[in-house]
Amino acid sequence: MVHLSKSIVLICSVAFLVGCTSLNVHSEGRKPSVYPGVREDCTQISGEWSGPFGPMLAVLNAFDMPFSFVVDTLYFPSDSIAVARYKQPDRAATIETDNFPH
Repeated sequence: MVHLSKSIVLICSVAFLVGCTSLNVHSEGRKPSVYPGVREDCTQISGEWSGPFGPMLAVLNAFDMPFSFVVDTLYFPSDSIAVARYKQPDRAATIETDNFPH
C-alpha cells in the first residue's frame, strides 16, 4: 500500500512538473484553434531538439499529451466558438463603412 501511494505521488508530481501544454497555450492568448495543447505537444515532439535536454523534453511532452487531450476536450466548446468569432469579420466596422456615401 505504501509503495502504491508513493507511485501515485510520483506520477502526479511528474504530471504537475511537466505542466499541461493545453493550459499554457490557452493562457498565452494565441490565435484561437481547436485542440491547441495536443497540436503544441505534437509540434514539440516532432521538432528539432536543441541542447542536451531536448530528447527528455520530447518524452515529457509525450507523457503530457493525454492530459492535454482531456483538457482540450473540455475546452472544445469555447474553442470552437472562439475560432468561429475569430474568422468572422467585424460586423460593427462593416456597418459603419456601409453608412458613408461612396
